[in-house]
Amino acid sequence: MSVFLFLIGAGGFIACLILLLIKALRKQPVKKTLIALGLCFVVFCIGISLAVSETADGSVEASPASTEQAGDAAQAQPEKQLEEPACEHAYVPATCETAATCTKCGAVNGNPLGHNWKAATCQAPSACERCGMTTGETAAHNWENATCQSPKTCSVCAMTEGELGEHVWQDATCQAPKTCSVCNLTEGDLIDHTWTEATCAEPKTCSVCGLEEGKTLAHKWEKATCTQPKTCAVCGLTEGDLAAHKWVKATCTKAQHCSVCEVIEGAPAEHNVAWEVTEKPTCTSKGTETGTCKVCKATFERAIDKLAHTPGNWAATDVTLLSGTVRYEQACKVCKNVVDSKDEKLTMGQINALGSAESYLSFMAFSQKGLVKQLEFEGFTKEEATFAADMCGADWFEQAAKSAESYLSFMSFSKSGLISQLKYEGFTQEQAEYGAAQNGY
Repeated sequence: MSVFLFLIGAGGFIACLILLLIKALRKQPVKKTLIALGLCFVVFCIGISLAVSETADGSVEASPASTEQAGDAAQAQPEKQLEEPACEHAYVPATCETAATCTKCGAVNGNPLGHNWKAATCQAPSACERCGMTTGETAAHNWENATCQSPKTCSVCAMTEGELGEHVWQDATCQAPKTCSVCNLTEGDLIDHTWTEATCAEPKTCSVCGLEEGKTLAHKWEKATCTQPKTCAVCGLTEGDLAAHKWVKATCTKAQHCSVCEVIEGAPAEHNVAWEVTEKPTCTSKGTETGTCKVCKATFERAIDKLAHTPGNWAATDVTLLSGTVRYEQACKVCKNVVDSKDEKLTMGQINALGSAESYLSFMAFSQKGLVKQLEFEGFTKEEATFAADMCGADWFEQAAKSAESYLSFMSFSKSGLISQLKYEGFTQEQAEYGAAQNGY
């Protein structure tokens, strides 16, 4: 029995001590816990006293069998205690800071509810709606601006501050004097009407109150055009038909068009260009002429076709004795290019004149003119003699050099004397100078 009381007292004392500490930390009521702690301490002390008494009275030796029975009884005693019915809890409801607690054994069930904070206002700080606990400071006032009817006022607590505001005046009209838009206080008198001048659509009218005075005016007609009929410039009323277009004649830059609506008809006119030749054409190349339009001043350039060749005399250019033909060519007098050619049969006179010319040139020098005269002296016609001189293949410059050499072989000449003598023989100036140069001059 003493052991049972000792264990019950010690266990209860420790449990109550722990519960007391928890409640103290949570700031919960501890009165019942202190009573339970005292009861457990008394039971603990009684258990110790009984144990001391039993030890003093049991000095007689016990037999081994009795000792074992006593041990078994001691072990069986706690099992009977554990099998006792549990506490029928009577819980105190949970609060913001404490969980539900049994009033009999102090057992805790669940968790504290926690605070349900209400927002702070300008009258009170934030407070728990459940337990009334407060935290923090009051909020600032929610001020509404002062008006001409009330000073600066808090919309939450209705506290006022300062003085009334000024009136918000609306200007006087022809319908109402100067009026405060907040309190409707009026001041002064009505003002004159704001008249809008009469038109052909409506009479003289006040733009504020709509009062009319007098009559409408006559229409202000604008003449009809090609885009709109006769129209009132004030009210837009139209009358009649469209007018005809006002055509502007076409120029080189713009086709015929209406000066009012810009509608176009036809195409632009030709440019009136004054042409001037800037590069003359020839029979071998085109020319160029430029011009400026007298109207729009635009500049132009165009090519001028080549000129036609100016044919010269026919001249024999090649002889084929085997076939008995001669090639005649006609050259342009300007560009010297061959513009035409033809082949003809050699005459007996041409063949013999050519043979005679070649024979003379084989043993002495002749100029072209000198050879023609010599052949004419032999009885050939001028045409036959000229043909033979032209077709004999002689180089008249070399003939001048040979003739100069022949003269110098039997007599002396100055340069000018030698050139004069060669020219007398029918050589040209250039051929005579060449002949003198080839012989040392």
